[in-house]
Order: sequence, then structure tokens, then C-alpha cells
Amino acid sequence: MADSGVDTSNESSDNPIFDNSHCTLEFEPPPISLSASGRPIPIEFNESPAHDHVGKIKCSTKARHHRLKCRYSGILCTSRNQKLRFAASTNNTELVEKLLNSGADPNASDEYQRSPLHMAACRGYVDIVKMLLHHGANPNNKDSVGNTPLHLAACTSHIPVVIALLDAGTDVSANDRNGRNPIQIAISKLRLILMRPAANMDDTRKLIGEVRSIVEMMLKYMNVKKEDPGDLESICKRLEKVSTHEQVESEVQNILDSFDSLKLR
Repeated sequence: MADSGVDTSNESSDNPIFDNSHCTLEFEPPPISLSASGRPIPIEFNESPAHDHVGKIKCSTKARHHRLKCRYSGILCTSRNQKLRFAASTNNTELVEKLLNSGADPNASDEYQRSPLHMAACRGYVDIVKMLLHHGANPNNKDSVGNTPLHLAACTSHIPVVIALLDAGTDVSANDRNGRNPIQIAISKLRLILMRPAANMDDTRKLIGEVRSIVEMMLKYMNVKKEDPGDLESICKRLEKVSTHEQVESEVQNILDSFDSLKLR
């Protein structure tokens, strides 16, 4: 609390003696802002500018009551761009739109060079991704370890995000610091699937969905590259009919063989 001075008006004596045990603070905090949907917005993410809030301390003295006016600044510790990254990472579409419309930079990165697009892509928030791209977010920006948003979306199998990024003109040949492009990351993910032990029926269904997502992503990639998808389309159709873990493993191996024949690695 920064004391900006004491206002004793006409109530003070020349040498007041304060009785601290009888001091009381009168302070009215700022109102909590609400979003358009009626949800409260935490003050640190409120877009209104910081204001000085005045509190009054009343203390008893041996002379008269003195009223001290103490002023402090309600400084917001987060910038507009920091708020945008937070909103993007929590799928708060309403706040993201508000911040972008008020001038937040869609490409502003944190200390690890992660942009709002990185944060939304790795979590699969496709509506946020599309909104950021519409406002000029660069899909080819790399974080401190060399990942583009497409890398993060690919390795987490968020297909709608991958498609949105590909449609936005993402460089599909961009490599991370280990020299891998998104396609090679997908291949690594498929190889890990082959190493998984037999699972129950629920796990098998999830596994089938995961493999189908990877294949759909690869088909989109081939479309962008204007290359022959080979057996990928037929494999994708067959995945709709598989039901056992063994069948999944067989189709995954077929996919890997297709990658080899298409020289996608």
C-alpha cells in the first residue's frame, strides 16, 4: 500500500496521539465485472484500466478522531497479450474475441516463444484456433523447441485443429529441433500404438478412434501436398469396420507400409 498523504481536514490537533487498537479501515472494493453471458471476470483479466481506490482509516486519538485517507493503486499484473494467452489456453472464446477486437496481438509469445495459437492448438480448441487465424495469427511461428502449432496439434491428434491449420497455409514441411515434421511425429505415434498391450473393448474403441484421426490427418496432408494418398483412403474405410485390438494393429501396420511406399518419411 502506497501512502499518498494524510488528510486530517479541520479535525486534527497539532500533535495527535493515535490509539492503534481503535483503528478501523473503511474501503469499498471495485465492482466485479460480468461477461456478456453473465459470468464474473476476475479483476486481473478485466479489460478496464487500473484505477486508484481510496480507503479511509479512522483512528481514535486523545484529542479527536482523525480520518486518514490512504491511496493505493489497483495495478493489474497482466498485460492484454498475457490475458490473450491465458484465454486461449482455457478455451474462453468470449474473452479471446474481446481481447482481439481491442487490439491484443495474436502473435505475442511468452518466454518460451509460445503464442496463443500454440496454446490453443495443443489443447484442441478449434474455435479459438480459427478466431486467432482470422485475426492474423501466424501458423508457422515456432516455440523455443522448434514446434509450430501444427506440430502440437498433430502429436495430440486434434484433427479439426490440424485441418484448420492446414487450410490456413501452414508449412507442413516445417521441422522441430529434432528434425521431425508433423508427418514423422504421426508415424512415431503409430509405432507407439503397435507397442501397446492388448486392451479391453473400451480401450480398443478409443484406439480405433485415435488411429482414424491420424489417418484423416494424413489424408488432409496429402490433399494439401497434392499427392496420391495411395492406400490411405481404403485403410480409413476399413477402420470403420474393425473391432478388435489385433485388427487395429494390422491396419496400423498397413498404414506404416503405405507411408514407406509413398516415401513420406
